[in-house]
Amino acid sequence: MTNLTTLSSEGIVHWIHEYLALADYEGKKVLLIVPDSTRTAPLPVIFPTLRNLLGPICPQLDVLVALGTHPPMPQDKIRKMLGIANDDPCDDVGLFNHEWDNPEALATIGTLSEADTRDISDGVLSQEVPVQI
Repeated sequence: MTNLTTLSSEGIVHWIHEYLALADYEGKKVLLIVPDSTRTAPLPVIFPTLRNLLGPICPQLDVLVALGTHPPMPQDKIRKMLGIANDDPCDDVGLFNHEWDNPEALATIGTLSEADTRDISDGVLSQEVPVQI
């Protein structure tokens, strides 16, 4: 049996400080992909910690809300979900919704073949599927 431990807020911050290899991100553009508000995650702890560590060393830090097929989140809801204070202009970070329903915002990077989808789905699906990001 696996021994699972739930980290406290302080434990999360400590873990990030201990294991985030800042040198790997220095001078790079970073996109944080986070779940939307239908999922639970300690984003008000994680995001400010990452923002404080990565913001000063990255020329660009953006957040993309992974909506799945849910409707876009208004900016005020994204800010609240991430723990951004109302008086924080947050002009150092781009906050974006994933535009899953906008073909112009997507790029096709490949195609899963019928054999691929049949194998992945244990035979439930058997059709070509474009892979888009």
